[in-house]
Amino acid sequence: MKWLILFAMVAITGCGLTVQQKADSTAIANATTESGEFSSESLTQLRREIIDLQVAYYKINPNAKCLDTDVGTCAIPLDQGVTTEDLAPRVAISDALAAYGNAIDSLINADHKEDIAEAANDLKDSLSSASEKSDELSLSEDQLDAISALIDVAGRWNLERQRKKALIEISESYATVIDQVTPMLIQDLSIKWNSPCRPAFRDGRADNAPTTGADKEDGILDVYCSTAYNLKRNAKVLIDGRNSTDLPHAIRVDAVDAYVMAHNAQVNGFIISNTGVKLLSKLKDSAEDLGRVAKDKNYKSKDIKELGKDLKSLSSSLKVLITKE
Repeated sequence: MKWLILFAMVAITGCGLTVQQKADSTAIANATTESGEFSSESLTQLRREIIDLQVAYYKINPNAKCLDTDVGTCAIPLDQGVTTEDLAPRVAISDALAAYGNAIDSLINADHKEDIAEAANDLKDSLSSASEKSDELSLSEDQLDAISALIDVAGRWNLERQRKKALIEISESYATVIDQVTPMLIQDLSIKWNSPCRPAFRDGRADNAPTTGADKEDGILDVYCSTAYNLKRNAKVLIDGRNSTDLPHAIRVDAVDAYVMAHNAQVNGFIISNTGVKLLSKLKDSAEDLGRVAKDKNYKSKDIKELGKDLKSLSSSLKVLITKE
C-alpha cells in the first residue's frame, strides 16, 4: 500500500512542469520583467535629459527664442514635444510588461499563495491602467479571467500541476500583450538610419556613412538624439568660432559643458537603442513560446536561448552608459 501511494504521488507530480520547462519559462519571465523595467526607466530618463539638453542650448545660444503659444504667451520648448501626456501610456505599457514577467516568475517559482496572489493582483492593476491609457492594449474577458485565476492557484491541492495548468491558461493573454505593446516601445527606442546618435553621423556625415536607409517615424529616442546634435553643433560654433578667443570664460565653460553633455547623450542613445530594441524584438519573436513550453516538455526554442543572451547584453551595456558625476 505504501508503495502504491508513493507511486500515485510521483505520477501526479509528473503532471507538473519539468525542470527544463521551469527554466525556459523563468527565462521568458525574466526577459519580460527586464524589458518592461528598462523601457519605463529609459523613456522617463530620456524626457528628463531632453529637458537638460534644451536648457543647456538656451544657455549658450543668444539667438534661441521662446515660442508663441495658443494662449498668447511665450514659452521655451524644453521637452521638445515629448510631454508627460505622451509618456504616460508608454510607461503604463512598460509597467504592465514588468508586472507580467513578475507574475509568471511567481507562478513558476513561488511557494506561498500570498506571493502569487500579490503578483497576480499587481498584473491586473497594471493591465487595467495600461488599457485605460493606451489604445494599443486590449484583452478579452477570457484572457482577463485566466489572470484572475492565478490568485487561487497556490491554494489548491497539488500546486505543481496547478502551476502548469495556469501557465497554459495565461500564455494566450501573455502572447497577445507582447504582440500588441512591443511595437510601440520598439518604435520609441529605435533610431533612424541617419540618426546623429549613430557613430557615422555624430558630427555630421562621415566619409563612410550610408547615403540611404529605411524610413521610420520619429520616436522619443529620435527626438533625444536630434536635440543632442543641435546642442553639440551650437557648442562647437562657440568653441571653434572665429571669435572664440574673445569669449568670456563663463560662456566658454558653458559651451564645453554643453558639448560634453551632448556627445555623451549621443553615445548613450546608440547603446540604449541597440541593446533595448534587440531585446524587445526578440521578446516579440518568442511571445508564443511560453504556451509551447508549458504544453510540451520536449519543446526547444532558439529564441529562448537568445533572450538570455540579449538580457545579459543589455545588463552589460547599461553598466557602460555615461552618467553624470
